[in-house]
Amino acid sequence: MGAALEAGALALTPGTARAQALGALDRAVATAETSGFLLLAEAGRWFLAERLRDRRGEELRMRSHRWLADQGVQSPARLAHLIAPGFRGDVPV
Repeated sequence: MGAALEAGALALTPGTARAQALGALDRAVATAETSGFLLLAEAGRWFLAERLRDRRGEELRMRSHRWLADQGVQSPARLAHLIAPGFRGDVPV
């Protein structure tokens, strides 16, 4: 959770390089997955997908959406915002 909070703080810090914030989020996803905190990992993937807007982003979005739907989540975006704060849509990461 600490890695995800750090990534969120970087995303909200003015002047932070986009690559630095995305790298921190990528590391947070890997750490969460390794630790077995799959909900946090998928929330992080959701936000990586929003920011990347490329083929990898689309793959991450599909994976995250599928996993969250399999868990019965009806609004993946809302849950992602609850689980991984700091990655609002209006913040240009």
